[in-house]
Amino acid sequence: MTNNFQKDVLFYSIQLFRQRLNEIDEICECMKLFGWYRDNKKESLPLFGGIQGDEYQHTLEKSQQAFDRALLLLKHYSKYMLDISSHAHSIWSQELKR
Repeated sequence: MTNNFQKDVLFYSIQLFRQRLNEIDEICECMKLFGWYRDNKKESLPLFGGIQGDEYQHTLEKSQQAFDRALLLLKHYSKYMLDISSHAHSIWSQELKR
């Protein structure tokens, strides 16, 4: 019985850690799409032409600012990023869902 319990705990921990790595990978992919960072420097946003160009530009800037705020919050809790203990998992999950 104890042996099965230990296996269950081990497999749960591995599954939780893999999930955490997938979440981090998703954050990295979002940084590529929305972060506009290259070599740790912020790149200029593209310019949009046409009648609605300014509106598109403003929407993109607002999206980028919201993404940057979300990243800043996650950075604040980064010490929990790879910690899968129940307390840390709870904190990280709450912040990731914001």
